[in-house]
Parts: sequence; C-alpha cells; structure tokens
Amino acid sequence: MLDLLDDVLSYFENDAKVNVELNSYNSLYKNIQTLKKIGYKFLGIDKNDTFILKKDNDKNIYITIPNNISFKKITMPDYKKSMVNLTSSIMKHYGKTSNYDSFKPLDDILSSNYKHVLFLILDGLGYNIIKEIMSPGDFLYDNIYTSLSAVYPSTTACAIPVASNAKLCLETGWLGWQNYIRELNRNVVLFNGNDYVTGESLGVDIRKNYLPYDDYYKSLGVKYYDLEPSFNPNGFADFNDLLKAFIKIQNSDEKTFTHAYWTEPDTTFHISGVHSSEAVSKLKAIDDSLKNILCQIGDDTLVIITADHGHQDVEAIKLYEFEDIMKMQKRLPSNEGRCLCFTIKDEYMEAFPRLFNLYFSNIYDLCTKDEFLCKGFLGDTKKYGVHPRLNDFLGDYIAVAKSSYYFEYVDDDDLVFKSTHAGLTEDEMITPLIIYSKKR
Repeated sequence: MLDLLDDVLSYFENDAKVNVELNSYNSLYKNIQTLKKIGYKFLGIDKNDTFILKKDNDKNIYITIPNNISFKKITMPDYKKSMVNLTSSIMKHYGKTSNYDSFKPLDDILSSNYKHVLFLILDGLGYNIIKEIMSPGDFLYDNIYTSLSAVYPSTTACAIPVASNAKLCLETGWLGWQNYIRELNRNVVLFNGNDYVTGESLGVDIRKNYLPYDDYYKSLGVKYYDLEPSFNPNGFADFNDLLKAFIKIQNSDEKTFTHAYWTEPDTTFHISGVHSSEAVSKLKAIDDSLKNILCQIGDDTLVIITADHGHQDVEAIKLYEFEDIMKMQKRLPSNEGRCLCFTIKDEYMEAFPRLFNLYFSNIYDLCTKDEFLCKGFLGDTKKYGVHPRLNDFLGDYIAVAKSSYYFEYVDDDDLVFKSTHAGLTEDEMITPLIIYSKKR
C-alpha cells in the first residue's frame, strides 16, 4: 500500500487498518484518486479530522494531515466596534451624520476638540500581533486603547473603502481583492483593474466605473489631507516621510483632518510570516518611526491608529489540483483564498457542497449566498440592503476559513503566502485602536 501513496510522513499497518499521515493537504486529492482506482470508496472525515476510505473485505484506510501552525478561536465581526464605527465617530464629531453607530469611546476622546486629527491605518497590524511581539516601552504596545473587530471579509479591499467611505461592503460592493465583473467577463483585481489570472491591464477604473464611493473626510468642513504610499500620485516611498508630512500639517493654524494609510506590516507578513525575524524587524521599525516622529506633535493634535485586519500564519492548499471540485465551477473562484466564492454549474448545485465538505469541512465552513448574508457576515441586510454587484461577487457558495489553511486557486508560485487574512480566526479579526496625544 505504501508504494501507491505520495508525500507520506508516517505509515502504520496492522491486521485491522492502515494509518497514513501525509505531509500536507496537497497530496490528499491524488492519493484519494489513486485509492478509488483500486476499489476504495471515500467516506469522508470523522470527528478527529481523519479521512476514511473503505473497500469491501479489506482494511479501512485512515489518512490524517498534520497542522503544525497554531491558530486562535474564530470570531464573528462586531459591527458595533469596527472600522465603520470609528469613521462614524469621526463624522459625528465634525457634525456629519452616518447610517452607522458611532463608537462611544472614540466619541469621548474626540470631544476634547483637537485642532488636528490624524487617522492612520497600518495594513495588517492585528491586535494579537502587538501583544505577542511588542512589549511595554514600545509605542504601539503602550498606546493601545482597546481592541476592535475587523469588518468582514477581513481584508484590505473590503476595509479600506469602509475607512474612506464610512459604509460597509453591503452598500459599496467592495468585497475583496478580486471579483467577477460581468461586463468584462473577467475576474478583476478591484484596486488596479488588472485581470487576476493574466495580470494584464484591462484599462478600467473599477472605483470610477463599477464600484463608486465618496471619501467622507473630504466633506467634514475642515482642511483635509490624504497621505498614501507611492502607488498613489504624490505618495510616499518611506514611512518616515509620510509621518514627517503630517508633522508639517499639524503645524498649520487652520483646523485639519488627515487620513493616512501604509502598506506595512502586511507586505512583510505575507512574504515572511507573522512570527519571522523579518516581521519582527519590520514591526520594530514601524514602532521606532512612530515613537521618534510623533513625539513632535503639539498639544492640540490627536493621533488615531488602527488596522484594516490582522494576520494568520498559513499553509496553502492547491485547490486547482482538486479536479473534481474545479470541474464544477462556471468560472474561476473569486474574492480571497480564505473567503472564497464559488459559482457552480447547474448540474452540480447539489453535488458541490457534499464533495466540498467531504474534503474541507474540518477547515472551512461552506455557506450558500443566502446563509452567508443571513448570518450577518457583511452586516444587517434588512437595514442596509445588498449592493447589486454582490450577487455576482458572492456566487452560489462561500467558503470561510476557520483554520490555518488557505486556498490557492490559480497555479502561480508568486502567490504563495506564509501569512494571510480574510478568514475568521482571532488573529485576523481583532484589530487595535491606538490613541496618542500629549493631553492624555
């Protein structure tokens, strides 16, 4: 039997059964297909996450897959203490109305009526990461005010429009990194308008032409600034330069609000993993920049720092190699590897959830579109409705990660991550609220 199987970590056989432990998920499909060819039936998984195959008058085969990456318990989004509530507090402070509840702790802080306010988003800076990696004496650690919930999906392409528009995905349609644009019949990266598979530019501006939204901070009645990385015109290549630009802003005599975003530590976490030496160094560098530059603010300046999401160390599952799953798709799955949307061919609508759950129910929860919306992942559909684009974007089924695995659904070595997000683990879903001023 051992000679038939690939990627075996350990093997044990006695008169009653065969126990096989694989190195990873990525040989599972091939091994199951091999065993099917010699007469075994795939029965599914048991409560111990063991894959069971049975053949008449032969030993049962039990296949397990190690998961050596630790992960926290899962947590649903809380739309009483999330990005949309922070932005609602800011709008409320400047006399504007929002359809969402404000966050009272921030209301109270803003009531001191600071002349200059900086709202800074550090991509991927989860609350748990700060608590695990940083220590007393570090700027980020010392100035944590409380924890917050990420919006869902816990990913930049969903959260940044919330931070800019003060509305949830239900209203804006910004669900995740890439989604299906019907008019183009392509899976398109929403931020840059490129074809997700080929990388080619489609010459479209998704925000302008398909998913428009307004920036709330441009109508607060005070002088506003938007500080961004160098991918934007007049953006900054260095985090220190961005912070120094704010120091100049807060020296102004007029009242100001500054919206700012930085791509780190997310980029480093994706490449190296949350607990890597590279990640620790990057986080320390960010902390040093904040400590050394923000000490220059005046008494009438408030700094609010949060994150769009946290991060989860992960192992990849090459979903594109699961041929029986992929043949059921009308088109390429979309959105994010840890919140993946499937649009299914009519003849497989009943078979798909059964097969998916046979393989993956221990690591993903599979919902129909209606179940996903009714469970409140995106917020209150009765109150806010559902953006018309979400019908295409969500497809028929949504797989939500609850472990430390993520799906690669395109064969591209450049897309392999050590850490990522968009699932439901605490590491992804809990974000910090960091408050700094010289008055406090």
